[in-house]
Amino acid sequence: MAQGVPQRGCVPASLCAKTISQYIHLVQDLTNQSTLTRMNDKLIKEILGSEDSLAAFFTFCEQEQTVRDKLMERMGAQLD
Repeated sequence: MAQGVPQRGCVPASLCAKTISQYIHLVQDLTNQSTLTRMNDKLIKEILGSEDSLAAFFTFCEQEQTVRDKLMERMGAQLD
């Protein structure tokens, strides 16, 4: 061991893994590469991947308000 260099202890593996994970998430957030962004990118790629997918997407968009209304009815019934 070099003279004057303090000896360091081992860092527990779980702490090391948690720190690395937090660092990765921080870098992704700072570079706008969050999980949500990647998921949205993948979803857009799938929608644009074929004419059938695109048609299904537009059909869904046309029914969005109907779906929202049904969800509100269901939630209202649960509150009663």
